[in-house]
Amino acid sequence: MKHRSNFNDLTGRRFGRVTALEYLGRDDYRNSLWKCRCDCGTEFVTRRNNLVCGKTRSCGCYRTEVSRANIERAHRAWRLPVVVTSPDGIRHFFASVIEAAAWLRCSQSTVSQKLASGKAFRGHLMEKMNPQTSSK
Repeated sequence: MKHRSNFNDLTGRRFGRVTALEYLGRDDYRNSLWKCRCDCGTEFVTRRNNLVCGKTRSCGCYRTEVSRANIERAHRAWRLPVVVTSPDGIRHFFASVIEAAAWLRCSQSTVSQKLASGKAFRGHLMEKMNPQTSSK
């Protein structure tokens, strides 16, 4: 393909997980279009500016991997053991935050009302103490 003298050939250059394969011309807005191949094997077309500026670093597979890892990490966190101490001093042990949340939903005690009123909890070892006996 015939190019201008100041044409910056990106063929073979890597940008993150992407390798530029060939120049395809310009779009309606005069942006250079490049055919690229991601490390996962997907071929796609993107603008030169997106490659050079770092906006395009994969075909989208990296975002999928990160999302999947975040979901798995959240699932692991929600499976951590939980201890809930009711106001009367009874300690309730649960294998996961999910079990504790189910118990709190079913329980009609003041514990469920106190925890449901904005005291959100996450997947770490949790202790809810009686406010009258708590030292904090």
